Amino acid sequence: MISGTSTFRNTCGPNFMNGINYGILLTDNMKRKILGILTILMLIFIWGHSLVPMDQSATESEWFRTMIINPVLKFLGLGEMSSHAVRKAAHMTEFAVLGLLLFMYWENRCLPSLSCGVLAAAIDETIQVFSGRGASLTDVLIDTAGVIIALLLCLVVTEISDRIKKR
Repeated sequence: MISGTSTFRNTCGPNFMNGINYGILLTDNMKRKILGILTILMLIFIWGHSLVPMDQSATESEWFRTMIINPVLKFLGLGEMSSHAVRKAAHMTEFAVLGLLLFMYWENRCLPSLSCGVLAAAIDETIQVFSGRGASLTDVLIDTAGVIIALLLCLVVTEISDRIKKR
């Protein structure tokens, strides 16, 4: 093993980062710094959207719904999605991406990844109080569900990857 590199610890399932060839050798320290920066950028994106006033947020969601989501659903032969559902799905998706980043940052450990995700969701709702949108425990649960879905998908992908490697 090259000095300064090691495999990510595996305490919550198979290793997610090992076996992925990026074409360059990154030390664990470099990987953690990159993942830390990406995680911070994702938090800035999430919390930045929470500072947007309710009417502007509703306008953005409605544009996304009418211009992107519903045309795709119509093409697939499915029904339309409500603005409310688009907003909740957006939150869940944002937090799923955050969950993926946290899982990799915390070296495949679920508990710190989930804990940080729940904390980020609680902070997100607190920020919304100050932007006049109000906080909701339901939204914290929806955001947490996004993190959990990402963690479960990471575990499934790494398990499949490990099984393929054993062949």
